[in-house]
Amino acid sequence: MRARGFGLKLLGHDPHIPPAVFAALGVESVGLENLLRASDIVTVHSLLNAETRGTICERTLRMMKPSALIVNTARGGIIRTDDLVRAIREGWIAGAALT
Repeated sequence: MRARGFGLKLLGHDPHIPPAVFAALGVESVGLENLLRASDIVTVHSLLNAETRGTICERTLRMMKPSALIVNTARGGIIRTDDLVRAIREGWIAGAALT
């Protein structure tokens, strides 16, 4: 929640967490598409499983702003690497940070 100190509006998406939990933390719960379209910085913190593998792909990367950044602190399989490389090269998004 340090982001609030920079005046950032916090959006979150997790289909398994009730919106009230987000609200208690001062985070607006939104759908994934809304989060991707509205965010300047998207951080990924999900588990890697059958449901999340490849979530960040061409379709979802194209939803993001051309000026947006994506930061993956989760497992690599959540982002389709070839799609991410293409997104950066072709300017769909501005950049990425991967751990």
